[in-house]
Amino acid sequence: MAAFKDRSDQLQYLLLGSRTAGVFNLGGDLNLFADKIRNQDRQALVAYGESCVRILHRNMNGLGLPMITIGLAQGDALGGGFESLLSFNVIIAERGAKFGFPETMFGLFPGMGAYSLVARRTGAAFAEEMMLSGRIYTADEMKDAGLVHIVVEPGQAIAEARDYMQRNKRRHNGTRAIFQAGREVNPVTL
Repeated sequence: MAAFKDRSDQLQYLLLGSRTAGVFNLGGDLNLFADKIRNQDRQALVAYGESCVRILHRNMNGLGLPMITIGLAQGDALGGGFESLLSFNVIIAERGAKFGFPETMFGLFPGMGAYSLVARRTGAAFAEEMMLSGRIYTADEMKDAGLVHIVVEPGQAIAEARDYMQRNKRRHNGTRAIFQAGREVNPVTL
């Protein structure tokens, strides 16, 4: 992104997906968590958490560039992976992808921004229900809840992202400004 620092108008979109079929991101590294807990390495756990939060916060703010971020859920987005996905302006999900916060089943909690990211779009009650239940949701349920913007058939996310960018070509500045206004009206602090 540093290459675009002086040419920020040339970078209009950041598109992120996964090269692993069926998975967007399954969240935190449970083996790392278990190892650090067993070794009572609280400092390493805190550093890992702070690093994750900084990455999400930076993405939420478009990496400081005037662009729109698009997340492609071509597979499951669970735990921290779902938190990561929620940091994008636009989320395109393929039908069949699953979403949720299973952390409470492991004695953990989704602490990298889940509450603020979900509550910002849906309200606190739904955010709490999602996190406390550990329930896994479908792409259509997430669209109905307002957390996913577009649902497409499997294998169509990249094509839809291209179509979205083409459809919004003339409206890019206005769309980006609306997302920026949303961040300012309802900010999520680091």
